[in-house]
Amino acid sequence: MGILSRVFSSGEHEIFIRISSIPKIAMKANDNLKKVINGSNDLGRLKSLQDESSKEMFSISSAITSGSIAPNIIDNMLSLVGSEEEITDSIFNLSRQMVRHRLKEKEHKEYVNRNMSRMNELAVKAIGHLYQMHFSSNIDEIKRLRSEIKLLEHEGDRIKESMLDFTYSSAKDFKSFYHMIHLARMSDDILDACEDSSDTMLSIMLSITT
Repeated sequence: MGILSRVFSSGEHEIFIRISSIPKIAMKANDNLKKVINGSNDLGRLKSLQDESSKEMFSISSAITSGSIAPNIIDNMLSLVGSEEEITDSIFNLSRQMVRHRLKEKEHKEYVNRNMSRMNELAVKAIGHLYQMHFSSNIDEIKRLRSEIKLLEHEGDRIKESMLDFTYSSAKDFKSFYHMIHLARMSDDILDACEDSSDTMLSIMLSITT
C-alpha cells in the first residue's frame, strides 16, 4: 500500500491523483515546445493544451473546495494545482515569445537554440519527476524526487545566467537583446514552477504524516 492511500481519505486520494493530469498535460506541451525550438511557428496544439490545463485546474479546484478535502490542507492543495498549471502556461508563453522574433545572426541563433534545447531537456526530467511524485510509495522517494527537481532547477539557473551574460556581451540590436533576455528568463520559469510544485507537494505530505 502506497503512502497516498494510507494518509489520505478516499476523496483526498482521488483528487490528488486527478491533479497528476496537469503535469501530464505539461509533458505534452513540453514535447510540442521542441517543435517550436526547431523552427515551427504553429502554436495551435500548444494553445489547446494550455486551455486543457486551465480547464482541468478550475475543475479540480472546485472539487478541492467542495468539502472532500481536510481543511488544513485545502490551501496547499489549491496552491499545488495552481503551480502545476503554471508549468503549461510558462511553456506556452515561452513558445509564443520564440515565434515573435526569429534571430537572424547565425551565432545568436545557434547559441539560443542550443540552450533552449538544454532547458527543454531539463524540463522533461523535472516534469517527469513531478508526475512521479503523485504516485510515490513513500515519503523518502518524494523527498528524493523533490531534491532532483531542485538540482535541475539550479542547472537551469546556471544556463539562464550564461544566456544573460551572452546577450549583454553580444546582442547588437535592441529587438534581439530584448528577445534573448526574455527567452532566458521565461525558459527558467518552467523549471521554477516545477520546483514550486514539488515544494508544495512535499509540504502537503509532511503536514499529514508528522
